[in-house]
Amino acid sequence: MSSKSLQGDPRRPGDLHPFVREQADPDDTPGDWYAFSSLVLGFLAFTMKWKEMAWGSLLLCVGSFLNMKSQDVNTTQIAMSFFFSTSALVSAYMGAMRPGIPMPPSDQTVEVPAS
Repeated sequence: MSSKSLQGDPRRPGDLHPFVREQADPDDTPGDWYAFSSLVLGFLAFTMKWKEMAWGSLLLCVGSFLNMKSQDVNTTQIAMSFFFSTSALVSAYMGAMRPGIPMPPSDQTVEVPAS
């Protein structure tokens, strides 16, 4: 064990200042970029039927939900982004099914008759 002991606090007490938090206006808070990006990706995936965009939209929606703070809850934007992401996934995987044409097995293709 060492026999040395410190003689007091080595910091300079005159240079210590308490932290003062700036008052933030609730109207100036930054927007939820996860929810906005999820909404845009979900809309694009729904219109273009891209599965990758739909999955990205769903992941951004979950990220927005997990990063949500109780004081700035915007449930309509999160609900709409969830709606667009799930509807984009459903429409991308269901595809444009025509009545009267059987669905082909995964290893075969069926030619659609010209009308």
